Amino acid sequence: MGIPRHIPLPVTPLLGRIQEMAQLEQLLPDPTIRLVTLVGPGGAGKTRLALEAGRTVCEQFADGALFVSLAHVYDVDLVLPTLAQAFNLSRLGNQSLLASVGAWLADQELLLILDNLEQVIDVAALLVQLLALAPKLTLLVTSREVLNVQGEYRLPVPPLSLPPSSQPMAIEQLSEFSATRLFIERAKAARPHIPLNANDAQSIATICQRLDGLPLAIELVAAYTKVFTPQELLTRFSYSLDVPVGGARDLPNRQQTLRQCIDWSYQRLTPEEQTVFCYLSVLVSSWTMAAVEQICAGQANVVATVLALVNKSLVVEQTTHDGQTRFTMLHTIAEFAREQAVLREDFQTICQRHASYYLQMVAQAAPHLRDQQQALWLRQLDAEQGNIYAALQWTLDHAVVESIELFPSINLWITYRRRHGDVWWIGRMLEASSNIRSGARVETLSTAGWFILNQGLFAQAETIFEQALSLARDLQIPMSIGLALHGVGEIAYHRGDYAQAITLYEESVQIFEQLDDHNELAWSLDHLGRACIQQGQWKRAALLFARAHQLFARLGHLWGDAFALNHCGIVAAAQQDYDQAQHFIEASIAIAEQLHDPWHRAEGLHQLGLIALARQQHDQALTALYESFSLRRQHQLLPMIASSLEALARVAQAQHHWSWAVQLSSRAASLRLQSGEPMPATEQRIQQQVLDEAKKLLGEPQYHHDWEQGQQLELDMVTLRQPTPQTPTPLLTKREHELLTLIAQGKSNSEIALELVLSPFTVNNHLRAIYRKLGVSTRSAAAYIARERGLLESLEQRV
Repeated sequence: MGIPRHIPLPVTPLLGRIQEMAQLEQLLPDPTIRLVTLVGPGGAGKTRLALEAGRTVCEQFADGALFVSLAHVYDVDLVLPTLAQAFNLSRLGNQSLLASVGAWLADQELLLILDNLEQVIDVAALLVQLLALAPKLTLLVTSREVLNVQGEYRLPVPPLSLPPSSQPMAIEQLSEFSATRLFIERAKAARPHIPLNANDAQSIATICQRLDGLPLAIELVAAYTKVFTPQELLTRFSYSLDVPVGGARDLPNRQQTLRQCIDWSYQRLTPEEQTVFCYLSVLVSSWTMAAVEQICAGQANVVATVLALVNKSLVVEQTTHDGQTRFTMLHTIAEFAREQAVLREDFQTICQRHASYYLQMVAQAAPHLRDQQQALWLRQLDAEQGNIYAALQWTLDHAVVESIELFPSINLWITYRRRHGDVWWIGRMLEASSNIRSGARVETLSTAGWFILNQGLFAQAETIFEQALSLARDLQIPMSIGLALHGVGEIAYHRGDYAQAITLYEESVQIFEQLDDHNELAWSLDHLGRACIQQGQWKRAALLFARAHQLFARLGHLWGDAFALNHCGIVAAAQQDYDQAQHFIEASIAIAEQLHDPWHRAEGLHQLGLIALARQQHDQALTALYESFSLRRQHQLLPMIASSLEALARVAQAQHHWSWAVQLSSRAASLRLQSGEPMPATEQRIQQQVLDEAKKLLGEPQYHHDWEQGQQLELDMVTLRQPTPQTPTPLLTKREHELLTLIAQGKSNSEIALELVLSPFTVNNHLRAIYRKLGVSTRSAAAYIARERGLLESLEQRV
């Protein structure tokens, strides 16, 4: 009696999983790898991936492949009988069932897929014995928990790919991501006569993000599009665990809702594992083992417990690009853990430990944000961003007075990163410290003022700096007075009162000289140099920038040195020493990239664009200026965006695109007016020349028409004018196109050979040629690339 070759035919196509399929296509036929475990949380799509892999590689096994579901098997002793039944096998004589199964499989070259093994995880040792009895057997196992046996190859099954949350997308663009594509396809199946529209796109993306890209959860929610629009679903199921019963009837009970799915795993944890699992819920985004040990202080074997949770797919272990090991939870699992944690009597104690650990980390980092370790500490704080904000939130909500001393350190880090959304945090800290009269309050005001100013909120920044100066003088603290004077001077600079700015900067320079504070002195010198430029004092500015650069370099203050180098480049460019200018600017950009600082990178690219323009290298100028414009738009800084538009207008003038130059200048002027910051004096003269020449060549009526058009110009339209390089389409022959089409349809090599009347050898040769041209190494990747680049459609038109 032969072994049945049975792989259930999926009723829906596999979405995404290109990387995982490529790995499985290589692993499963390898005779040295005989046990592969697909491991991941419930609902991640392990079963669907196993089915696709089995169907793809089954022909490479002489005796095919067999899928056995253990979804309804809860007793280890029932596993072998279940296998025997799947094999249509009766016990042979007096042999044990294990020996009978092993003897039956001994000569079979078979891929055996065992699904849902986590329910009978203790059967792992028995599977090792089975592999020893059947030397040609390969096992592909799906499980929420690793087997932890010798010879096991573990392949994690992550959630489906998600669109970035930072930018809205059209429905067509969402289809590029497997999670949202799954939702869209299920929604179309649920209501085929009601098309999705542009208003649905953001709701679909948000739903899939809240559900972590888990296929099961997406399937459950998408089923409700029969009666609710995506916007209504988003409102109803704002809490991802609230997805109600309503999944497919053929799902096991434990997968009928997302909560049931996670609770099934939770109930199988030991008491120690449940405690640590709950404690981990206070952590946000990702975390280190050191943080876990602090928060779980008093618990035994914390490291071993966390690793056990990793093995059970409740915690995910990650390796960062710099080799650091971090841990995280899927959002849905973290929600469940939080539900359990808030029921514990020690929940607030754990929250306090969390807040203390992360805010002290910021305090420890603050001195190093001004020295040689700046880049290292910025990376560390950025990695802990979510936890720092959560710690600050808890501290502010519980009015922890001691934390006020830490506000300047937090503000300093926030100011370096220039994230627009941090305005809210700055406001909370100012409010929390409003009744305090101390040096810490002045520092909080001063650091907050710089952040608010960098956001283009000049009126608010002026109020904050004036409060800081008044309090500093009352307290008679020289350092605080110097910081406040510097801030008030910056307000004068941005208002165009350069003489007053110079006076205030000079006062702050004198104070910092007396205090021998090289960090603050370097900043005041640099900003004093900027004001001197606007007054035409170029030689003095050059000396000030050079000294600031020396001080920052001596301190190892990379962020400050990027400013000074950029300003040195501006002076060199004004003196038409473009090689020296480019040298300074490129050094500034290199620092920005080292610090992962898009703001400084934008500044450097802007100056490189102006240098290229001065050299009449218009294509290079546009490339640099458009990239700078894009980065500045992300930060939503209106004066900087206006500066980009003004520079692009100068390129348009140089290329004789007069109407476009006027429209760009007009839009820049409206942004200047909206921000309250005038154009710097040095730029006003140049920009006026652009407009005067355009008016002369266009004539008054056309000029005024273009100016009116520019007032309403959408910034997206500016982006659309950016030149874009074309990606060449690979040239496939007609025969290669035919093969690629059949590969995309899921046909095997033998099926392709039969349909095209080719030998298997010829099919393989064509496949290798296709792989080479598309830059891939597997059939699934080739099919994906063909669809993503529209090759199938374009080639059909060409053949």
